[in-house]
Amino acid sequence: MYLSNRQWKSLFRDIRNNRCILLLGPRFWSKQENGHGRPLLEMLAEHLSTELTAEGVGFEKQAAYNLPYIAQCFLSIPKIRRIDLEDEATSFFSRHSKDIPEYYRALAQMPFHLIVNTAPDDLIFKAMKEVGKPAANFYYYNFKKDKGTSVPPISVQSPLIFNLFGCVEDPESLVLTEENQVEFIKNVVRANPPIPYQIMGQFDNRKTYLFLGFDLENWHYRLLLDSLKLEHENTTIFPQMEDYPLTEVTKSFYENRYHFIFVDKKIGDFVQDLHDGFYASPEEEPAAAELQPKNIVLLHDDNESDTAFALRLSNHLANFQRSGRAEIWHKNMLLPGDSAAEITAARIDAADLVLTVLSADFFASDPINRVDLPALMAAHFEKNTRIVPILHRDCDVENSPLRRFALLPQNGLAISRWDHEDEVLKQVAEHLQNLLHG
Repeated sequence: MYLSNRQWKSLFRDIRNNRCILLLGPRFWSKQENGHGRPLLEMLAEHLSTELTAEGVGFEKQAAYNLPYIAQCFLSIPKIRRIDLEDEATSFFSRHSKDIPEYYRALAQMPFHLIVNTAPDDLIFKAMKEVGKPAANFYYYNFKKDKGTSVPPISVQSPLIFNLFGCVEDPESLVLTEENQVEFIKNVVRANPPIPYQIMGQFDNRKTYLFLGFDLENWHYRLLLDSLKLEHENTTIFPQMEDYPLTEVTKSFYENRYHFIFVDKKIGDFVQDLHDGFYASPEEEPAAAELQPKNIVLLHDDNESDTAFALRLSNHLANFQRSGRAEIWHKNMLLPGDSAAEITAARIDAADLVLTVLSADFFASDPINRVDLPALMAAHFEKNTRIVPILHRDCDVENSPLRRFALLPQNGLAISRWDHEDEVLKQVAEHLQNLLHG
């Protein structure tokens, strides 16, 4: 099928409103030869297969372009180590990935805030820099160990390129063999090491996902999509690759399970249409509902430290509220005689956004655990209420119901540990304003 005018318009709107995540598959990264694009990962497999032939190691010839299979066979060469495979891969990528294809530049010019790359290159990151986005950031996942570094901020002004399957700059992180694929999926599902919550928090049922260059016949993508929380409510667009047709069984599965929209268009042509159509389409006036003030609830424990912090955060949002774009409520606004539990539950139910001020006292609070958190999670799952945890003081977030949401500050450092609290609160306030109104 082709995208209708309405679907194109909806896609452009989602990109403008930070509701679209771009995912680049391993077959998006290709090298043009005689007018035909050849995925570099398949070219690497072919290169390794010549080494197998030279060493007299047998392999299935029809699988000569299957990198995980061929890389696994490569490790069966006597006295070959994993590091030798890494050297072959990084040397190959270095030789073949010096030029940035034009369609990378076309995507880099567009206002994507998060791009998930499943090839080991940094071409889209280089393209971002080349088209004039110096604030773009690069981060990658290492399926073998926690990197222990903070995720950079994610915004249109500071877009993040996230390499899910590792990076050539860190060869140990590369997912190359069949065993690596199994270990990668196991570790992602178990969150050991976890994909950073700042990135996982970007995935929710309000998002549109644009997949380019994936072979969905590979079994591990089904587990991966479940781990990334793709749901039937999402809009997921997938231009079909002409050289890699899907079976009807696979196509039906993705249509029914993840609501995939398969587009009959070559990827290069789709990217060009996406770019040209986006910049040719007029920006829409905000809908009347978007101009209504947003209801924000600050949820915190009643201890002195968290209460004072909630007031300071509210002060940083004062101009946002005074302009008529938000109405902010917190428990300090309760009057004598008010039923705190009933009013808080009603406020949560009507909220567009709930900010939770996290501390050990917050998670130890009986009223919060017994009443507020269940009401909050129900509002999220039933009404898509947005939840943004604010890490005020160090505490165990990972074992709480709020671990699934993107934390502020985005570097994961508790605000109580910052030297200049006003500086970080200003950043938090700006992030919240962008989140609600763009």
